[in-house]
Amino acid sequence: MRDVYIKSLSHWHPDRAITNSMLSMSLDTDDDWIVSRTGIKERRAFCAYSETPCSDAAKMVLGNYEGMPIDAVFSGGCVDDGDFPTVADNISGHLGLTVPCYQVKSACTTALKCIGLARSMVMSEQVDDALVVIPELLTLSFDYSDRSTCILAGDGVGACMVSSSPGGYKVLGHRSGGRPSDQIGTGVSGARPRVNVHEFMGAPQMRGGYGKFWQNGQAVYKFVTNTVPRTVRPFLEEHGLGPSDIDVFVQHQANLLMQEKVCRKLGVPERSHFTNIEMFGNQGAAGVLTAFSMAHPSISPGSKVLLAVFGAGLSWSLSLLERCDESV
Repeated sequence: MRDVYIKSLSHWHPDRAITNSMLSMSLDTDDDWIVSRTGIKERRAFCAYSETPCSDAAKMVLGNYEGMPIDAVFSGGCVDDGDFPTVADNISGHLGLTVPCYQVKSACTTALKCIGLARSMVMSEQVDDALVVIPELLTLSFDYSDRSTCILAGDGVGACMVSSSPGGYKVLGHRSGGRPSDQIGTGVSGARPRVNVHEFMGAPQMRGGYGKFWQNGQAVYKFVTNTVPRTVRPFLEEHGLGPSDIDVFVQHQANLLMQEKVCRKLGVPERSHFTNIEMFGNQGAAGVLTAFSMAHPSISPGSKVLLAVFGAGLSWSLSLLERCDESV
């Protein structure tokens, strides 16, 4: 089995911001209430009218990959354009490729699930280079009359190449797992929020429904703050490492307070914890890749990077990486 590398990281966020003050104009909330519970000050929304919003958002990063050797395309997230053609198919078509396409549906763990699947294909020599693009328009499934949930959601796109060619970050290990539970969901197919993000932002309405997000917040909080530390420690020990050896720790950008508690329980130094949730909110499956991409310029060769995500399922996924050179 050959080594696998993650390279060519990229990310994109829409220009339109939803600030805490904007939310307080129609909801019984304010900046202090939101920040004290989530750490979020603002988030972004992709409010352009589109029949295929996720595919159109994905195009914002695809210029970075034109002309690259690509043998497979992986995509997915919490929100999709529809059943078929898939977002992965549309990405492939936009790039003019004729390669296998895989649409993965694992909610907020999708990015690392895609990376794990692509890694397996590269290791087994089925492909040499796979493109992973996660366009997440989480705001489409949130109800902007519900202050307990809409304060979280943000949109963004994260992407990378998973390759057999040395460079970027060497994948030292990968692991996924889950515990079936109905603590997070978006309801029946075609469900709609009472007030959707386009109504809230005064943007043109789109056809179709993208679900209506709901969660048992306390159950999810307990799952994350207990399961992540419990799974990370033995995972690192298998590679002769401990939490204090991690130079950069990037989690699912779900809730800053929850992420900080995970760090305290693990003993990961605050200086190693990289987040972007404060200004971009919970970007669903894309958040771990957008944050990783934003952290990349400051990561030195030899640094150990741990990516950890969790989400509906309930599920979790981990990737341990090592920065191996200056090229991306």
